[in-house]
Amino acid sequence: MKMTGSCCCGNIHFEVIEKPKYIGYCHCSICQKIHGSPFSAFAAFSTSSFNIIKGSECLSYFQSSENVRRSFCSNCGSKIIFEHKLEKTIWISAGSLDFDPGFKARSHMFTDSKAPWHEINDDLEKHKQFPNYT
Repeated sequence: MKMTGSCCCGNIHFEVIEKPKYIGYCHCSICQKIHGSPFSAFAAFSTSSFNIIKGSECLSYFQSSENVRRSFCSNCGSKIIFEHKLEKTIWISAGSLDFDPGFKARSHMFTDSKAPWHEINDDLEKHKQFPNYT
């Protein structure tokens, strides 16, 4: 089963060939800055299941920390993925998915660095770091 996603302007299209391993909300300070919001929503997939099908030349990269590289559309700025060099997982910005991933977010991560003006008002698990999502 192939599922697709894209950036806002449509220059970048991608596909994944598996259901996500995990969906969650990240409250780290880097996500706050990059997404311009108190948290971001990501879906985790095996790196081998992800493929850019159009617009790879529009994909720009930013090394946000020693182990994490993020990508975005150089035209519209849509955040697409982040990759952790020590994992075989690709984290796709959930808002860029063009399909229903089939399940809801499981937890919040990096809650110790959440924006002080934002309250988490749900019963999802809360983690100070990355959760165990396998």
